[in-house]
Amino acid sequence: MTKKDLYCIKTDNGYGLFQEYDSYPNMFNYIFYVVYYAQIMSLSETEIQQAIKGEYYYSRISFEMWKKGFSKNILLSNPKVEFSARDFGIKDEDPYYGKCSLIYLGQYDLPYSVELPKYSRKLDLSKLSGKYKWNIHNEINNCLERNERGVSISYKKLNDNIKSYPRYFIAHPVEIKKRFNANYRQSEDDKWVERYFEEFYQEYPEYRPSKLKYEEVKYPLPVNELRELSKDIEEEKERKEYERFCDKIEELCLVFLDGIDQDKKAVRKWLKALIDGLNSLNKETGLIDTLEAEIIYEYVSNILKSLKKISLLEYLEEKRDW
Repeated sequence: MTKKDLYCIKTDNGYGLFQEYDSYPNMFNYIFYVVYYAQIMSLSETEIQQAIKGEYYYSRISFEMWKKGFSKNILLSNPKVEFSARDFGIKDEDPYYGKCSLIYLGQYDLPYSVELPKYSRKLDLSKLSGKYKWNIHNEINNCLERNERGVSISYKKLNDNIKSYPRYFIAHPVEIKKRFNANYRQSEDDKWVERYFEEFYQEYPEYRPSKLKYEEVKYPLPVNELRELSKDIEEEKERKEYERFCDKIEELCLVFLDGIDQDKKAVRKWLKALIDGLNSLNKETGLIDTLEAEIIYEYVSNILKSLKKISLLEYLEEKRDW
């Protein structure tokens, strides 16, 4: 049954409006909301009426907080009263509801042009490759659209046919607030995804896709740079000890490369052998100091990046003792 309840969320620029609508039966059991692009500076009736006559898009929005002890009826019984996440018993740092303030505005007629979306766009992305595509979901039949060969229909970029389709997945209040603050437009979702990638890589630069080629980074070995350090050691005994240390690192690296060359699908196996060997060597000699560690780590991480094994960087960090 179509609903008409209109809500707004506090934004950096005023208030963003969204209105309950309807949905086809699906696995989510979350209805579509009509989200209006125009924001209002005050809760005056004039501004509200003007905003809901403007452009809009559809989005599923989750309000799980109704199930967390805060009755939705409290909000509905207090129109135009602002309730913060803390009023809902939710901490500011909550990734879905934190620092969000909601207001119930009352029941308003939906735009005459509103109709249930028959299709939605399901985003399929890989942070490791930095690539994504849009699959098309049939809302009526609750399944992905497929071609004559049974392959899911997908698009690398939005086009005029699919840019009006809503997102398949559920949005939370924090996401809706973020969209309003960034003047989000559904037709520009490609830019939104690219922005998401960039924000992720800014926080985790080690996962940024690399253009390094394995054959270009496997040599020279890191030991070449380490041997240069030995020239500054004045004591002959210490210098020879450091040179033996370099010989052992060279041996470990060559075994690492030989294993990868034999089977690039077993990189984790050869990485484990390398890390175990370096850990043992460091325990025995104590010679992998800060500079040595940086040189070795950069070399190994470049190998992993060139092989598109970015996820193994976490394994490297976790298992190394140097």
